Amino acid sequence: MTPPPLLTSAESSKCPTLVSKTAPPSWCNFLINTFWLTNLIFEMADTPRTILIIERDRATSVMYARALREVYHVIVATDETDIDVLLTGHTLLAAVLEPGPVGGRGWELLTELKRRPDTRSVPVIICTAQDERRRGLEMGAAAYLTKPVLPAALLEMVRRLTSTLSPEGELT
Repeated sequence: MTPPPLLTSAESSKCPTLVSKTAPPSWCNFLINTFWLTNLIFEMADTPRTILIIERDRATSVMYARALREVYHVIVATDETDIDVLLTGHTLLAAVLEPGPVGGRGWELLTELKRRPDTRSVPVIICTAQDERRRGLEMGAAAYLTKPVLPAALLEMVRRLTSTLSPEGELT
């Protein structure tokens, strides 16, 4: 994120309406830069609100990401080999996983997420067309949604599961 440009006196009309039109450009620059820094700090502090989507189908992952980005920071993996790289430096709030196709590595990823100390308590939502609800829940998934999954339904499930997290990230 780059800082906003400084205003010249001719651009003082761009200054927020809360500031008098007679305020000097330096005051407007101060307010704009303070707002920018506040947003940057908020974004940095907001990293625990990260959702990981593991979905091979690009159209589906874009659809899910678009819905979840209204509220959360979203990272998407369309290839299971990206997972370790993506998890580095991110604190996950939840994960959305498509374990298919049959014979794919998706179920192993669920096991891996539940074994890792840094992701053990992360609720995993399975979104799949496979009829494996029992298997998913027994392996530690917090929820199982059968495709087709509406983006609003996924967002609601993520909200429901993450609202029950304690400050330490454990489900209560």
